[in-house]
Amino acid sequence: MMERIRKTQVADDFLIVAIGSSAGGLEALRSLFQHLPVNHDFSYVVAQHLAPQHSSMLADLLSRETVLAVKQLDEDTVMEAGSIYVTAPNRNVVYRDGWLRLQTPSLRGPKPSVDTLLSSLAEEFPRRAIAIILSGSGSDGSIGAKRLKVAGGLVIAQDSKTAKYPSMPKSAIATTCVDRTLPTEQIGPSLQQCREQGLNPPQPNPVRKKSSQVEQILEKISLATSIDFRGYKSNTISRRINQRIVATRSATLQDYITLLDNNHEELQNLAQNCLVSVTSFFREDGRFEALGSLLKLRADASTVEPFRVWVPGCATGEETYSLSMMLAEIMPARRIQIFGTDLDQAAITVARRGWYPVGQLRNVSQALLQGQFKESATGYQVERQVRDRVVFARHDLLRDPLFLNLDLISCRNLLIYLKPALQEEVMRKFHHALKPGGLLFLGRSEHAQSDYFDSADRKARIYINKPLLETERRLPFTREWNS
Repeated sequence: MMERIRKTQVADDFLIVAIGSSAGGLEALRSLFQHLPVNHDFSYVVAQHLAPQHSSMLADLLSRETVLAVKQLDEDTVMEAGSIYVTAPNRNVVYRDGWLRLQTPSLRGPKPSVDTLLSSLAEEFPRRAIAIILSGSGSDGSIGAKRLKVAGGLVIAQDSKTAKYPSMPKSAIATTCVDRTLPTEQIGPSLQQCREQGLNPPQPNPVRKKSSQVEQILEKISLATSIDFRGYKSNTISRRINQRIVATRSATLQDYITLLDNNHEELQNLAQNCLVSVTSFFREDGRFEALGSLLKLRADASTVEPFRVWVPGCATGEETYSLSMMLAEIMPARRIQIFGTDLDQAAITVARRGWYPVGQLRNVSQALLQGQFKESATGYQVERQVRDRVVFARHDLLRDPLFLNLDLISCRNLLIYLKPALQEEVMRKFHHALKPGGLLFLGRSEHAQSDYFDSADRKARIYINKPLLETERRLPFTREWNS
């Protein structure tokens, strides 16, 4: 029996590594554990899909592959550095305030849920968390990995060519949020490299004080993709560039610029990284209920005009479909037109398909699942009547023509990424696009400018459009878009 590394309470600078796997996962985990860094800089949590009704020998089997302490999670546990925790069958695990806490899983979806674990890290510990997606069937982990990536974490996927069941790593890679794709034997050394390069926030961000070089990078992106990120907040862009510096193992910012000059694919990866966004069905459902209450007051069945909605920054479409379902219930006799737009063409493709894995439907009631979705083996397809109310298109909010005569704009958690001057421009555009009295629905950290909007529900961030002034009645680059 190998001597165990002495466990110590987690230090302020440790990293949490969350590992998700399913079919073929034991083989991948064994290979991974044989090459893990043997130090106290990491604490590991394994969420391997297991049969709910059977006890598991996974912790015992994995303990034979490493000198690190391996423990099955049967109760809430304070994390310790230099330890590996294996989630028990038929339980989910989340990270909360230094604890790994067990939860009873829902009836739907794989158990334990990789998405649930990664999403909890995205909320509480993102910039010192690393996700690893290994062999498995289905798509569990792709949603949580994307959330962790957006929050500032790092995502590694097993090279699908080396995975016995490649579906899980392929699904994660398809989200474009994966920083590194590696065979299992190379993941451990890569973790150590990430540690040394400064995934830890207290270490300096190499791009923060080099604005001229950042401007060079943004100019390269603009020329290659026609996407202009220069109006985005500097901290956001710096963080995204720094993630790619770490992911590409570039030693300096100048080395990374040189890489961009010689690698068009990395330029596309960086642009995609800056576009990564997260949404969900009925996000912050209490605020959705507040919006529904206001809309019920406007449900005039006698009008022949369609109720028109725009969702700029719609990402993969969940919020757009949520509005479609809610509005159809509130105003069943009225025609509904919803325009979902985003800069990210890959996200728009997902939105148009209207298919989502089980983990993405946590906020959807059983009644809606049965009435508005068609179930498949691994997920749900939005029903035709929901999709028929929606048109998706790639659209640049800052450059492309507006949509006019709108009753509602739902733009949540997009403005927070823009500089103040650009926020002002967007507010002016929303003011012009909405009908007088139309509603603007913003994210919980966003506020509408009082020059253009009055508050309808301050807590829910819902605002009423003021009438246009005569000087505002003609804006350039506006258009109608009829479905």
